[in-house]
Amino acid sequence: MRIILISRIADNLKPGSTISVRSRRELAMTAILNSPKVLWAKAGGLAVVQGAISLMWMIYGLYLPVLLQQFGFEPAWAAGLLIVESLLAMLLEPLMGGLSDRTRHWLATRLPFVTLGIGLASVLFYSIGTFSLFGSGFTAVRWLFPLIMVLWAVAMAIFRSPTIGLLGRYALAPHLPQAASLLTFAGALAGTIGIFFGDFLLRLGAGTTFAIGSLFLLVAALVLRHFDPLSNSAKPFPVRTALPKLQQLLPIFLTGTSIALAVIFTRALLGGIESENGLAPIAIVALTHIVTVIPIGFLASRVGNRQTMLGGITLGILCILFFAFTTENAADWLPAIALGIAFSMTVNGVLPYALSMVPPDWDGLGVGTYFGGTALASVLFRLAYPDPEGATAVVLGVSSAIALAVAAFLIYSSRFYRKG
Repeated sequence: MRIILISRIADNLKPGSTISVRSRRELAMTAILNSPKVLWAKAGGLAVVQGAISLMWMIYGLYLPVLLQQFGFEPAWAAGLLIVESLLAMLLEPLMGGLSDRTRHWLATRLPFVTLGIGLASVLFYSIGTFSLFGSGFTAVRWLFPLIMVLWAVAMAIFRSPTIGLLGRYALAPHLPQAASLLTFAGALAGTIGIFFGDFLLRLGAGTTFAIGSLFLLVAALVLRHFDPLSNSAKPFPVRTALPKLQQLLPIFLTGTSIALAVIFTRALLGGIESENGLAPIAIVALTHIVTVIPIGFLASRVGNRQTMLGGITLGILCILFFAFTTENAADWLPAIALGIAFSMTVNGVLPYALSMVPPDWDGLGVGTYFGGTALASVLFRLAYPDPEGATAVVLGVSSAIALAVAAFLIYSSRFYRKG
């Protein structure tokens, strides 16, 4: 954001201006000091979009086995579809993010990716719910149903990285964790809806539930457009930096894979623990995550994002191993709260971390590379554990701890390869 601000100041000076180099620097520094550290309204609009994305994926995951069974497909189709969609996302997320960066340089806008992707995703998501109401009676067209699902996943990959990549323009680098906390909060809130209201959404019916998700995405896009109307109308940005090197992108990709694997393993671990009194551990972790993520965003801006992430990973490993090896009192609320805090410290830092590894010209590529890594995690988990319920708590817990340890190594060592 500092680089962008300085470049805009320089662009506004006439070519024949006689202002000295020193005065230009003083003017730029004064503008930086007087500029807001976080553009809260724009970050809030982006958080609404993130919430809509998370809500739609939650609804999709909730209904996928039910709808496939309705159309006569075997349960294994659900895992197969998710693998195909994840492989496509692994390729498309970085590609779309990078192409949107180039498009912004040429046309000063990511609008083609955002508009096309959101429009297609909204229509296809609504079509999934509608097809479930009227298509199940037509066996001749039942094969269209999985095709629509795959096309919807592709549409989501088209716009997610270009849109979330805008985060890098909404805050100065040290304050990115604060802005990112709004997005993390929105995503966590949508995920928690599935934990507490999943049965209600299933009773509501696919037609109504998918229509709600589709409408919410359209509204979210309008909210973002309202708070950031100039993001699609500025003059083109000249390309100032070359494509990031592999040693910058690979740590982002592998960190996304490691952290996503840890989250998946931990959810499977906690999902098998039932509470005899009060909330289950997975619910306590989710609620704690929601409550603590915004304060931790401010903490990370003060002490450093990498330091906060490494501290969260250390705490997370200890809590996960507790649940994996402790059979008695495994539902205690204290370790669950500690794990929720650990996830806030870790997950909230991933987008600022990805953005810190690439120049501002390539924000979309950095975010897309991270999302591509998370997509690979889903593939690896489903191939390694085709039946997650058959895995023991120790196996799941140790696997999660190893994944977090790998993420810690990547985050610590990547400081040597970060952008200049």
